[in-house]
Order: sequence, then C-alpha cells, then structure tokens
Amino acid sequence: QGAVDRVVAEQGRLDIMLNNAGLIEPIAAVGGIDTAAANRLFDINVTGVLRGMQAALPHILKSGGTIVNAGSGAAFVPLQGWAVYCASKAALVMMTRVAALENEGKGIKIFVLGIPASDTDMQVTIRASGTNRVSQIKREDLPHADVTGSIMAWLCGPEARNVEDVAIDV
Repeated sequence: QGAVDRVVAEQGRLDIMLNNAGLIEPIAAVGGIDTAAANRLFDINVTGVLRGMQAALPHILKSGGTIVNAGSGAAFVPLQGWAVYCASKAALVMMTRVAALENEGKGIKIFVLGIPASDTDMQVTIRASGTNRVSQIKREDLPHADVTGSIMAWLCGPEARNVEDVAIDV
C-alpha cells in the first residue's frame, strides 16, 4: 500500500502494477514440506499479489491501466519437489482470472504471465536443488530476464488491449 500511495502522490496516478515477487522454496517432496515455509511462500506468491492488486486496483480503474501478475508454467505442469510453488502459481492464475472477470468492461486489463525458466537468482536455487527437469537446464540455455521484461512491458501497452486471454503463457 505504501508503494502505491507513494507513486500516486508523486505522479498523480497509477497506470501499471507489475507483481513480480516470488519464492521457490521450500523445494521438497510433499511428505517433507515444512508447513511454516509453505505458508511463507503462499503469503508472498499469492497473498502478497492480492495485497498489491487491492492497493492498485482503485487507481488502475481511474487510469484505465493494466495489472500484470508474474506467474509460471508451473501453474499448469506438476514438477517434483515443487508442490507448494506449483500450487501457489495455480492459485495466482485463478485469482487473476477472477479479478479480470470482476473488472470486465471497466476499461482495464489484468493479466497473469506464465514466465518460463529464466536466467535469474531463482534459477540458481533451482539448479542447486537438482530436483526436477527444470533444475537440469544449463544457464546458457536459459532466456535472459529481459525477455520476460519486454513481454510484461508489451502487455502494458496499447497493442495488448486487444488480447482477450487473461493467462498468457510464454
């Protein structure tokens, strides 16, 4: 809320909200998941995005802007060791679809972007875990994070106003 209030105070409006924070850990088989760590992941990956949307939505409605939530292909594909991460990203997809439905016809766009494995700090953790096929992707074979950034920027532009899908899978 503080970040949204600051942007609105300094700029007079809010046109874009990118919710791009997330955790991958705990990485563990279902039987070995620490529930406190699982709750922390859900608090950031799901509830944190909810808080961001709640703070931004009144301003986005005024400006006719766009909300983009950073999702993952893991929302649709089960991966060993990632039960909590996959579940959180699936929850994010559904929450985004509901928000888009609730605001249909109000002149705004709300998307969830299925981000592929990319060259980020999170991928370092994933590779170190050695848990599933994503952990086996060599760093040089990963797309740079700028690829995702450029897609997010495009979704916030005028060309994306004609995109009807809410869930965009890279």
